Amino acid sequence: NGKSKVFDNLSFKILPNTTVAFVGKSGSGKSTIINLLLGFYRQDSGTILVDDVNLDRVDIAQLGAHIAVVRQDTALFSGSIRENLSYVADCTEQQMWEALKKAELYDYVQELPDQLDYMLLESGSNLSGGQKKRMALAQLFLQDKPIVLLDEVLEGLDEKNTTAILQ
Repeated sequence: NGKSKVFDNLSFKILPNTTVAFVGKSGSGKSTIINLLLGFYRQDSGTILVDDVNLDRVDIAQLGAHIAVVRQDTALFSGSIRENLSYVADCTEQQMWEALKKAELYDYVQELPDQLDYMLLESGSNLSGGQKKRMALAQLFLQDKPIVLLDEVLEGLDEKNTTAILQ
């Protein structure tokens, strides 16, 4: 059939209010697990359950309403910081500043000439790689979803920011 098997007999259970990290070499399947959980890939055999609900029976849009994701490649669009933050959640300006604080971007945005109205270029190209990742984290902090998936989100961040964000 031309398809290669990514996993064989993979099984795990994640209990509510727990944190689990999948660690491995590049290409070992970490992103594939996320794509399976998001319903982007279908398994050849076996079952994926979330809260005892078979993902094969759940609409992808419905599933997305319960899962917040920050991927390796940060998705920002041309528009203000405010627009990029409010795009993911209906939120107040105070909530935006709190999210920026948690993501270690508060001081940076405070120093910008237009602060929240500072315009980002396409894909946030006028931000550093670390700043883009922290913007994605600020977006995550604004979402109130029971399941959070992070795909190498801390890669490329310096030790100081990584430590602060994880606290």
